Amino acid sequence: MPRIIFGMINNIAKPVGGVKVIYQAAGALRRAGFDAYVLTENPPPPWLTGNPMAAAAATLDAREGITLAPDDHYVATDSFGAHRRQLLLSRGARATIYMQNHNALTANREIDWAEFHGTPMLAVSRHTAEALHDHGFRQVDILSPGIDRAVFRPAGPRRPRVCYMPRKWPEAAAAVRARLGAAVEWLEIDGMEEAAVAEAMAGSTIFLNFGRAEGLGLPPLEAMAAGCLVCGFAGQGTLDYARPENGLWVREGDIEGCVKAVEQALTVTQRPELYAAMVEAATATAAAYDLDRFVDGLVGYFTARLAGASVT
Repeated sequence: MPRIIFGMINNIAKPVGGVKVIYQAAGALRRAGFDAYVLTENPPPPWLTGNPMAAAAATLDAREGITLAPDDHYVATDSFGAHRRQLLLSRGARATIYMQNHNALTANREIDWAEFHGTPMLAVSRHTAEALHDHGFRQVDILSPGIDRAVFRPAGPRRPRVCYMPRKWPEAAAAVRARLGAAVEWLEIDGMEEAAVAEAMAGSTIFLNFGRAEGLGLPPLEAMAAGCLVCGFAGQGTLDYARPENGLWVREGDIEGCVKAVEQALTVTQRPELYAAMVEAATATAAAYDLDRFVDGLVGYFTARLAGASVT
């Protein structure tokens, strides 16, 4: 059986959505009967402990090098280095670049992306796919990551507080907190295992999004699934799902607008019918990104790819 081998970034000390998605993809494929692996120099990150799909992933030690059989399929991350250039170019249709963030087209300066216009691309959002098409890539399929709604779900009592992740934009988080101060009860989510993140979201009324330059943006969707009223920044890939009915969104980087969005969210929580309607719309949005849909799409994509067929 041909192998599916996912390349992995090395910096995995703190929770990174893209890393989780790769481990989940490899684990889901193994559960479906594929011979899938994560190629990595590190053990699985400790913050993935408790994620059952990621736990099903098998790994290969990148420090030992890699030899691919003719029918193996190699999946590169969008941060792959120049040392993988020839491997990818030589694989043709037996390679995929998993574009989890289109901003890599400018940020990853080790790569001349024009060389890979013929390489199959897998994009996490419509926004990312459009960026790839605009750049000249010819074969782009969309497969958005999924939310495990058995983990991220409403559960137990909910405190009137704002939870948030400062990792993507700590300066913006600090600025908004300084403006609102003690008028808000804050809960910072950072470095937690997935179950703890889900518990923090399920126990909060509001999730404040500080994501920026997102390929898709998983945390707001996880918060939606957990029953939070979501507010904050929306831009780039987040615009795939950010709508007025499912959150209180402002332009990415708009600090003043973000402060007002939190204040408005606090007001909405005092209006039970409006709060329930927005949370219901958010829950429906998250349901469209269910983990089972991701798995079905993943299996379909690689079934076709290993058979040598085009998925587009």
